Amino acid sequence: MFFQSTSIESQGPKAFIPLGELEASIQEAVQLNDLGLAQSLSDGWAHMYELADTWNFIVADGEPVGVELGTSGDIFVAIMPDENGYRLQHFDAAGLCGHKTYKSAYEALEKALLDGYTDPQPGMMEYLSHQPSWIKGTKARELRDNYEQGLLTVDQLNKELQRLAA
Repeated sequence: MFFQSTSIESQGPKAFIPLGELEASIQEAVQLNDLGLAQSLSDGWAHMYELADTWNFIVADGEPVGVELGTSGDIFVAIMPDENGYRLQHFDAAGLCGHKTYKSAYEALEKALLDGYTDPQPGMMEYLSHQPSWIKGTKARELRDNYEQGLLTVDQLNKELQRLAA
């Protein structure tokens, strides 16, 4: 794990950044006159510090259950309890669109941050869930699921989707 939780209860999560190794790699790239590599490593170092700052901000109040994060795009994630651990639930304006389960909420948060979900978006799922696009998207997914389970024919599915789009 990039972000390590050493004794979370007593010390809180700590970001683990191998600074010595990174600094040595940057110096080696400069000595080899590979300034492009040196710049990439330096940029990566800055990015990891930004992720560590975001991590520390999010977990300041404890376990990150209920945290909602976004990217520069229109897809978001929420960390939720799940029967097998903690769910990293993806969603957009059209509803829920996939999830993955992790052993801990911290592991789910780490995956979200490393995947680029770094912008806290509290209340986004609640807001989107009341929008017409979410309601239609959720109904369309339900229709698709019913078709895949053999509960609808393709003609019935198409008819219902056309009615939903109207």
